[in-house]
This record gives sequence, C-alpha cells and structure tokens, in this order.
Amino acid sequence: MINMTRKMGCCLVTLLLLSISAWGQVQFATARLQTMAGLLALEKDKLTVGENDEYYHLGYPLNVRVNKWNEVEHIGYKLFTQDVRKSNPLPVYDFLERYFLELDLLRDMDKSMRLAIDKVQLSNKNLSIIHTFDGSETLNIDILSLKKYQVVWSKNGLNILTVTFDMDYQLLSGCNSVEAEQKLIRELQRHQFEGQQELAVDFPEANQSNSFWQVNDGTYILEEIRHTLYYHKNENGRWKLVCDAGHPVWSTFNLMLSRDMDNDCNLDLIVDLYGYKEKEMMVSLRKWIDFCCMQGCKSYLGIKTNQESKITGTVFMVNEKMGYNHMLTIEVCKDVFASRKGNIRSRLYAYIPLHNVSDDYFKFYTKVPNVDNLK
Repeated sequence: MINMTRKMGCCLVTLLLLSISAWGQVQFATARLQTMAGLLALEKDKLTVGENDEYYHLGYPLNVRVNKWNEVEHIGYKLFTQDVRKSNPLPVYDFLERYFLELDLLRDMDKSMRLAIDKVQLSNKNLSIIHTFDGSETLNIDILSLKKYQVVWSKNGLNILTVTFDMDYQLLSGCNSVEAEQKLIRELQRHQFEGQQELAVDFPEANQSNSFWQVNDGTYILEEIRHTLYYHKNENGRWKLVCDAGHPVWSTFNLMLSRDMDNDCNLDLIVDLYGYKEKEMMVSLRKWIDFCCMQGCKSYLGIKTNQESKITGTVFMVNEKMGYNHMLTIEVCKDVFASRKGNIRSRLYAYIPLHNVSDDYFKFYTKVPNVDNLK
C-alpha cells in the first residue's frame, strides 16, 4: 500500500492560499513567493517576463523570474550564473537561492529551528558566507544515498560551505501538498502541446528476420515495470509503433509511454486530492505524456491484468531529480487500439515521494513476453 499522508509545508505558505482563487488571476506561482514578494516590497506591476535583476535585499542582488504565464516563479538571492545552471540542470539552484533568502526574511522563527524542521544541514553557520562567492569557487553537486542532495563550495582544496538536504518536492518547490496539487492542475490545463506526426524509424541493430522489435529504456523497482516500446516492420522495411487489437499489451505500452504515437485518446481522469477530495478532468493522453516529460519525468508502465475486453495497469511518471512520481492507474478498453480513439479511465496520485511506495505494492504486475520469444 501507499502511505498517502503528505506533510504540510511549514512557515510562509499557508496564510495566502485562499487569496489565489482563479487560474486567470494567479500572479505568483506559489503562495510562498507571494508572501516573500510582500516582505520584499516588490512592485509586481513593474515585473516583466524573464529575469528581473534590479532588486536587492540587504544590499545583495536578487533573482526574480517571471514565466510566460506572467507568474512570478522564482525569487531568491542571485547565487548561480546561467552558465552553471545550463551546464548541469538541477532543481537545487532555485531552491538554494530561495531558501537562503527565506532564512533572512524569517521574523517569527529562529533560523536554526527552521533548518532543523526542514532537515537542511550546513557546515558553516555563518549564512552571510554565501555573499562572498565570486564565481572562482569550485561547485560540486552530488546525489547521496537516501535521496539527498549535497552541494559543496570549495576553494584551493578547502571547504567553504556544504549544504545537505532531502530530495523532497515540497521542500524544493516551496509548496505544501494542497498547493502542489492545485499547481499541477493549473499547469496541466494550460499546457500547450503540438504533437508531431508519427514517423517510421530505422533500427540497424534489429533482427531483420523478425517482424517485431522492442526498445528497452529502463525499469522501475521491478523488471515488470518498465519503459519499453514495441515496433512492427512495415512494407518498406522500416519500423512503426505497434497499435492493434492483435497485440493489446504492447499497444498499451506504446499508447501510455510514447510521445510520438498518433492517437486521439483522452484520459478520463480523477485526480486524488489531499483531504479525501477528488477532481474530475478530461485530458488528451498525448498532452499528459508531454506535460510530464516537460516536468522532467521518466515514464514506466506495469500491467496488472489482461482481461478479455480491457487491460489494467499503472503508469509511473518518475522525477528522480525532484524526488517524486505521479502514479496513474489506468483501465484501457481494447476497442481503442484499432481506432486509436476513446477515453481511458484513470486515477492520478500526484507527487508521491519516491520513498513512500512500499515493496508490497509492486507484487501484482505481470510479465510481458519479449518480442524475441515470439515465433
């Protein structure tokens, strides 16, 4: 079973949730950022899309970023250059910039208490050390066991500052569970997807005597839960994704995992929300897959049952860098394979911490035959 209890965020977050009432009126990506902007007296009407670098706190430059939806999506001290961010894209940059600024904005809580609550460990208790960084330091970012990040600044072989913190979505994003779910729904609804036409591809390594070929791209927890796409050879000797009634399991893998397969399927989706609430949505399947990929998720599918008229299973959209997965249970009627149209019944459990899924949950998935085992 899954431990569905998700911890509530702490400090600066909860007071302004009710003020964000409608998608079109949102001016800050999170309530925490709205609170910070108020404490910093930022003039939101003067902010423009992109980087706004004319703001300071305690004499130190800030990084204020506005996305294309005209939402403030980041506020923090300016600690990392664009070159550093692009060379190794990770969520730690925004987190550390925001978190160090938050610590300086605290008024009703001791900094050491906040660090203890968030399980953030610092090797140097002098937080002002971050403002001495001039880019000449060596920056190392490591992922430790137990789902932790470790960020180290050093110079001439000497450690200046080490920060260790959990790979936890709520900590990294600054959202509590309620706000994270609201944010996901808002961003999914407005996500723009322009699908490309499905094309035949070449696999020089494929066994040309076979009519089918599979491409494996990893597993999750078990061998039965995996990212595998299945292809058939067309009349020109090239390969296209399988989607037909004769191969329902392979077709399910392709439909649920591929961004490129042409289809007009929708997810008839129920989003499981905090507090035993639900939200019903109808979302294009390809839009959902593309949205998760843009979040940085890697998709895996496990088949539970292959019944006469339907297939059931679970899709895991795993974001290892942010420490979560979206778990989507599915029920696919086999009628959709021939037409590539129809609604797929599904239920979404969003932002499940990677450490919150017990091994017992994974006992019910079935093995899928490899194409090279078929005659």
